[in-house]
Amino acid sequence: MKTITKNLRDTFLKTIEKQNMSIDGASVVIGFSGGPDSLCLFDLLISLKDEKKLSLYPVHINHNLRGEKSDADQRFCEEFAKDHGVECRTFSFDCREKAKEDGKTTEEAGREFRYDAFLEVADIAREEHPDKDVLIAVAQNADDQAETILMRVLRGTGTDGLAGIPYVRKGVTASGNECFVVRPLLDIYKKDILEYCSERGLDPRFDHTNEEPCYNRNKIRLELIPSLEEDYNPSVKDALLRLAQSADEDRRFLEEVAYMVYENALVKESCEEGIIRLDINNFRDGHSAIRRRVISRAVKAAGLIEDMASSHYNAVTELLFSDNPSASVDLPKGYSAWRVYDELRIGMKEGSLSEDKRPGKFLVEHMTPSEFQRNKGEANTYAAFDEDLLKAEFGENALENLVLRDRLPGDEIALSIGSKKIQDLLVDMKVPKDDRKNTRVLAIGNNVLWIYFEGMDIKPRYTSKCKITDETEEIAYIVLFV
Repeated sequence: MKTITKNLRDTFLKTIEKQNMSIDGASVVIGFSGGPDSLCLFDLLISLKDEKKLSLYPVHINHNLRGEKSDADQRFCEEFAKDHGVECRTFSFDCREKAKEDGKTTEEAGREFRYDAFLEVADIAREEHPDKDVLIAVAQNADDQAETILMRVLRGTGTDGLAGIPYVRKGVTASGNECFVVRPLLDIYKKDILEYCSERGLDPRFDHTNEEPCYNRNKIRLELIPSLEEDYNPSVKDALLRLAQSADEDRRFLEEVAYMVYENALVKESCEEGIIRLDINNFRDGHSAIRRRVISRAVKAAGLIEDMASSHYNAVTELLFSDNPSASVDLPKGYSAWRVYDELRIGMKEGSLSEDKRPGKFLVEHMTPSEFQRNKGEANTYAAFDEDLLKAEFGENALENLVLRDRLPGDEIALSIGSKKIQDLLVDMKVPKDDRKNTRVLAIGNNVLWIYFEGMDIKPRYTSKCKITDETEEIAYIVLFV
């Protein structure tokens, strides 16, 4: 066996074993774009098919973003799978139209569609082989990991974010079947994948937009990392991967400790009531890193899976140390945290809004400053923010967490003079009480970015954070459909 093929295959198997991917005898759904990474992944799994008793389910998604090239990618994947005695299941959709309908970026719409398709095929695999574990194998590599960590560092991630892309995460299909998303190429660099494809006589498809420094990730890959390698550390990617490994080990340990503390503090957990009750005395005075994770676990157990920002965790922490035994704080999506003497309770209080009363749609577009100047609409019909500042403030998934809705208790907006509750702001603006029901907000959790006064002759208000400056490189341009 030739050198790169053997070495890469050995690393691949070592990663599978070390990360407990449980591949033996499994049904494996494979994300198959036809690019070098997914072609390498598929080829490796084909080589293990008989030895590991695998059932393979390659899945190709045609996003219809590149015209004839997208169709050629689809044909390539279908023919490659057929040549190896495996059926490639293809899903085709208009990614741009779907993004417009859902008010998302094409990247977000594409990712959601891809994973929905993977989960759909996972159900098929379960039905055909009910005795087998189901894995969804995707082809992120070590370069992707290094880029992700560096991008998070630049945006001010917490320590958990330094752990990077997980090797394994649990998934649940629409039918309620459990599966696992695995990334067995995360320890293999792109250059080795390309060499493997060449040595194996594979002819991958290439998306040349990945070689254009038009987005931050592309700039990091094409400009920043090469500069760091040349001027500071030729092994900077290795260093970033070691950082991720250390951060992940620390995260796992802290989560294990937090789980034990949470279980000890849990007073009662009732799915019917949806209220999580914790004995404050059993976790309040512990280390802040553990306390935060206990709060996070309680919030998720209550049903609030996302939208918690640092301000919410800080508010709950203040609640724990409050002298008021019946104090409370508002959390995103109508959830609350409140004290009942020595108990902390988290959940949806009776009468709280569990859903947006009038959910709305909006479109997010990505623009350079020059594109923004050419294409921006009339004043007050759009919002525009520095996308990098937005993600630094609210996290990498900030745009995915945007919601257009009616205002909720606890909503606040950052102004030049400091943060202000929306209720107080409306009073200061002398908005008639009967008209306040027509106030819409674009928000991440309870952090409001844009206040829109529907049907009123009042100018919108915008957050003072994430403003466009002369340093802005990428703009998130948002148009509402109200």
